[in-house]
Amino acid sequence: MNALHTLIFGRKYFTFEAEYQAVLDRASFLGYTLPDLTQNIINNNIIKNFKNEGLWSKFDVFYYTKQTGSLANFCKLNWINPNLYELTQSNPSLVPDFVSGIGYKAGSGKFWRTNFIPSTDSVNTSQTNACIMFKMFDIPSTYVSQSRFFGTRNGNDAGQISFQNVVNASMTIRLYTTTFEATGSALTQLEMNENFIVNKNGILSNNLKFYKNGIFTSQTRSSATNALPIYDLCLLGINSGGTVSASTNACGISYFGLLSASHSLGKELIINQIINNTY
Repeated sequence: MNALHTLIFGRKYFTFEAEYQAVLDRASFLGYTLPDLTQNIINNNIIKNFKNEGLWSKFDVFYYTKQTGSLANFCKLNWINPNLYELTQSNPSLVPDFVSGIGYKAGSGKFWRTNFIPSTDSVNTSQTNACIMFKMFDIPSTYVSQSRFFGTRNGNDAGQISFQNVVNASMTIRLYTTTFEATGSALTQLEMNENFIVNKNGILSNNLKFYKNGIFTSQTRSSATNALPIYDLCLLGINSGGTVSASTNACGISYFGLLSASHSLGKELIINQIINNTY
């Protein structure tokens, strides 16, 4: 039996998108608390609007943890396929805290494993065609120490996905690149809690493009000569060669998505509207 197939408003019937219904069914099967009516409508609209823009089928993974209620378990599900890549943590003491209405919060070495390995599990993304979208929260406005927000890499500078701050208080992002893509001149510590989209389309110079709140911010050089990471992607930590370095600072993540850049390019403002429920 479906967990919540149809909601009734007076004499009108509201049926969820099949993709969101699958998330609810999986959560119900696992015994997870389900969202309330208001949150369900928000969640369903996110999927519906991504589908309207032809983007939903272009994701590899999508986690939306900005949920109101006792939904710490529900938020672990990957909405693209709720039967795959659920967030896990084998050490109970390292499970990130859930903050209702905002997302998961790290600190004291807490992190999630997505169990998504780019080298074997990527369907829509590649070294030359990838987009990450994410929002962090509670990152201090002034630099305290290095925080590792999410990532995976084969070791050192091998091709990877990663996001962290560095000693000069600027944001550093790698998206299937072999060298640091420092963007301190445009994206500083003060701005790290905004909504970000990073597109990488091709291997030509200046092809790594950064968008803050849907607006183009900067671009930088890029290269893609190494193999895709063979280790699973982590949230609130970076998996480097099989060893996870988690953030010691108390910071959090509200959502994370990985999709095809060739389909997301030119729709950054629309994506920002969808994720913020203003579409």
